[in-house]
Amino acid sequence: MQSAEDLHLRAELRGHEEDVRGVITSPLGVITASRDKTVRVWKESQDKQFLLDKSLVGHKSYVAPLAYIPGELMSNLPHGGIVSGSRDNTLRIWNVQTAHTIQILEGHEYQVTGVIVRPDGCIVSCALDKSIRVWKDGKCIETLQGHEGPVQCLLLLPNGDFLSGSNDTTIKLWSNSKCIHTFPGHTDTVRGLALLNNIGVVSASHDHTLRVWTFQGDCIAELVGHTALVYNAACSDDGSLIASASEDNTVRTWRPDGQCLQTIEHPACVWDVAWLPCGDLVTACADYTARVFTAKPDLAASAEAVAGFAAAVEARKQPQPAQGQHASMGGQLPAGLKMEEASVLLQPGKKDGDTRIVKESGAGVAYSWNASRGEWEKIGTVVGGPGDDTVAAGNQFHEGQQYDFVFDVDVADGVDPLKLPVNKGDNPYIAADKFIERNELPTSYREQIVEFILQKTDGAVSTSAPSYNADPFTGGGAYVPGAASSFPQPGAQQSYADPFTGAGGYVPGTPMNIDNSSNPQTSTSSSHIPQSGFELFGKALNSQAVLKKLREFSQTLAESDASQGLSLSQDQAGSGLDHLIARTNAVASSSGAGFTEADYTLLNSLLQWPAQQLFPAYDIARLVALDAEGAQHLATHAGTLTQDPSGQD
Repeated sequence: MQSAEDLHLRAELRGHEEDVRGVITSPLGVITASRDKTVRVWKESQDKQFLLDKSLVGHKSYVAPLAYIPGELMSNLPHGGIVSGSRDNTLRIWNVQTAHTIQILEGHEYQVTGVIVRPDGCIVSCALDKSIRVWKDGKCIETLQGHEGPVQCLLLLPNGDFLSGSNDTTIKLWSNSKCIHTFPGHTDTVRGLALLNNIGVVSASHDHTLRVWTFQGDCIAELVGHTALVYNAACSDDGSLIASASEDNTVRTWRPDGQCLQTIEHPACVWDVAWLPCGDLVTACADYTARVFTAKPDLAASAEAVAGFAAAVEARKQPQPAQGQHASMGGQLPAGLKMEEASVLLQPGKKDGDTRIVKESGAGVAYSWNASRGEWEKIGTVVGGPGDDTVAAGNQFHEGQQYDFVFDVDVADGVDPLKLPVNKGDNPYIAADKFIERNELPTSYREQIVEFILQKTDGAVSTSAPSYNADPFTGGGAYVPGAASSFPQPGAQQSYADPFTGAGGYVPGTPMNIDNSSNPQTSTSSSHIPQSGFELFGKALNSQAVLKKLREFSQTLAESDASQGLSLSQDQAGSGLDHLIARTNAVASSSGAGFTEADYTLLNSLLQWPAQQLFPAYDIARLVALDAEGAQHLATHAGTLTQDPSGQD
């Protein structure tokens, strides 16, 4: 049994430029993944220090899940390799010797959250698209469905079967591509899974607990002690110790019976943990640092390093200025703000939203770093009280705009905490829709985000839910991919409300009804002008939602004699749409291989649908137009749309 002696700092692995989100140990060394889009390999030196050996660069967004590929499983990786998953929806297989990508696995619709390598050489991955995919020789050979929510983690079992954990709060056991058992018990997202040798498995959950399970699905212990989300767990080789990583800025070590042995505080949130074969523990922290802890006195870090770590932990505990608290300037900055020279703006910010106060004409001016644009944005002059162009201590800013609240929302492993700006009095449903649209999240997150806003604002927002699908920019009714159709069914009363203003529109075939009773001196103001938000023309489709909507519309057309001829065939509604959507999103990511004649034929059919069902087809056409050949096809076949079967133009 591994010693239960307290662990102490051994080494700090510094080099990442953003949060360290994932860590594994392997024969190649300690492998870390980061929000800075890189994977790094650290090797232990002869003097027992950990030195950076390789930096693997290629992913286009955050990286978190990692798995080691033994050398005997792939002929082109005789020394072993690494597979990593990212928010860019891909997996990459790395040759660590050359630091090059040898394969990119594409197919997931949303970010990849977990990955394992089976003994037969197949790679298994999971993602926020609720799917599990099996890959062989760079190709997806199976897609497994079963979870009702995003799939967050995977665990390979000794017999070759595997487990998956999900936002639907369950763990599922998979054998021969089939779910053979479901483990209920957690009350929130299952975020991490770990193998507990000689006993079973351990799960980590957003419900702040860990659970120990037998392989048959019986919960035999519950580990209670964390005060926030638990992101992952790891077990020592002999199964005697469990380590857990949490949003509460701690790592805890446990006995499998639930006894908490030690709590190790960190300067920030801890995303992941992993045990080294020697019994030392590696942690991945949001302060851009991975750390190694040991119970061996001769390997402990220097007194200076230990003191520095302790100081960083204490700094985190210092109280922050209360929101809305203002101080009189008296020619000085409010307490807690530091004035810097303008030259600081010549360097990029450390992260999105990083703020600097610089001296300009004797005053302090606040700038915020916009990571997407790669530039500093001026916020305003720092003074002691609020004003039209001022920044008061404790105010919240996001993308250069001032809000009453700006929350960090962690949606999944491998994802940055996303910024959720909210003002007092905002409708939480509209704020949630904007947040989902801006960050391209599944619409199934809506209710959770609304609940999060209500809890965090403590009643400071409106609690009425709109009875329609709100346009994320105007608040008016709009098509929402993945939501139930708001289009009228045959025989139902048609609404002609303007989708942007909500005003009544002209109804063909009916007399105009003009209301002259309003007071001409009464004016109305619009909060939608000037428009403060925009969408990129080349934004990728929400594939799962668009496919669902297209198939729903095709079925609706097939049920009416007048429009039956416009419905899709079985092949078109199946593999035809799958291929068209995949090619369309490939154009959006600049990796398109062009469209086939079958794609163009299918798109032509979609563009002949009635106006009520045209929006998803237009969404596809906007991306097809970005392809040179696709644009030529659209121009050649442009013409007047066929008349709506209902008789409307």
